[in-house]
Amino acid sequence: MTNMGKVQVGTNKTLICLWLVMLLVLSSEEMGSDGCEGHDSQTWDGNMCVKHGTCNVVCQREGYDRGRCYVTVCRCYKNCTDLPI
Repeated sequence: MTNMGKVQVGTNKTLICLWLVMLLVLSSEEMGSDGCEGHDSQTWDGNMCVKHGTCNVVCQREGYDRGRCYVTVCRCYKNCTDLPI
C-alpha cells in the first residue's frame, strides 16, 4: 500500500511540472514574443486605402517594414513574419 502513495505523488509532481511548462509556452505566445509590432500610421492622410501596397511607402518612412490598408486606415508593421504580403 505504501508504494501506491509514492507513485501518486510522483505522478502529481510530473503533471504540475507539465502544467507549468504549458503555461509558460502559452503566455509567451500571447505576449507576442516574436517581436511583431503593428501601429496605425501617423502620417497617413486618411484617404481611401484599397489598392495593394498603397501605404507601404508611408510606413517605410515611419521606420516600419510594410503597411496594410484597411479602408481609411494604414496599419504599419515591423518584424512580422506571418503576415501575407
